[in-house]
Amino acid sequence: MTHPFRPSVLLRVMVPAMVIALVALATTPARAEFVGAGTIFGASNCSWPTGVEMTRARYRAAEVDGGRGSAITLNFAVGGVNSYNFYTNLTPSRVWRRAAGRSIWGSFANMRTRPLVRVLQRQNADSSSAAQMQSASNVYLRMRIRNFNGEPGCAVTVALTMNRLD
Repeated sequence: MTHPFRPSVLLRVMVPAMVIALVALATTPARAEFVGAGTIFGASNCSWPTGVEMTRARYRAAEVDGGRGSAITLNFAVGGVNSYNFYTNLTPSRVWRRAAGRSIWGSFANMRTRPLVRVLQRQNADSSSAAQMQSASNVYLRMRIRNFNGEPGCAVTVALTMNRLD
């Protein structure tokens, strides 16, 4: 025996489920990502790059992303991708931060030589003040990366200007 379709039963089940889903989405932490571009320069002991290279970039700021860590992804004009993940904020300091590095050059690989990153400068791109990540809409980020692209001893400077993407 089949049961007749009853819209009232469907509504009693679906409406509370939809409300719960909307509340869950509304309470997720803010996710601030910045996208833009910049240059890689000042290479030392590297097989690549040998000069100035253009890169596109994506930056997830831990301060705004619920403390889940920061991440930088660099898409190179020559076709490769590097991704660096940190368990901390990327604020300027004299400290070299360890990163988990991954790269794609035709295939996906974890960087065997762990990258070290030192943030030299992070500021609002439209002023000279230090970037307050909660409210920044444009960010300038300059950092030095050791063991760049997984190459031991290779060091580069990366300068990026990015816009907030929410």
